[in-house]
Amino acid sequence: MALCLTSLGSPRRLPWWSACTRPVSFSGKTGPRPSPPKSTLPRSAGESVNDTYYRQWVSALEKLVASLGLVTGGDVNSRAQEWKQAHLNTPHGHPILLAHALCPPAIDPKHKHEPQRSPIKVVAAMA
Repeated sequence: MALCLTSLGSPRRLPWWSACTRPVSFSGKTGPRPSPPKSTLPRSAGESVNDTYYRQWVSALEKLVASLGLVTGGDVNSRAQEWKQAHLNTPHGHPILLAHALCPPAIDPKHKHEPQRSPIKVVAAMA
């Protein structure tokens, strides 16, 4: 979600697509362009309406960035693969870092989360 200001100046939360569409949904000559209803967007099998909307926005953004010459299509694809590999190399509970794509973090094989089966030692409080 993105943080935006209303006309009254108070912050409110908006869905991510509101933050993305607000700057681009106005054209200088024709005024506001209504976005298509989310229910009419073409979906892939098993994809939710929100997932469809997100996928299409990401695709449009990738094309825009490539058309401006900021990155090439190959750059976008290779970075996406790096993030996927980083995700696969990152142990559960650890943050996903792009560096993990090439070098998975070391995990201590002796580290286990076994329950403690003996009583905890009670120590007198220090004054």
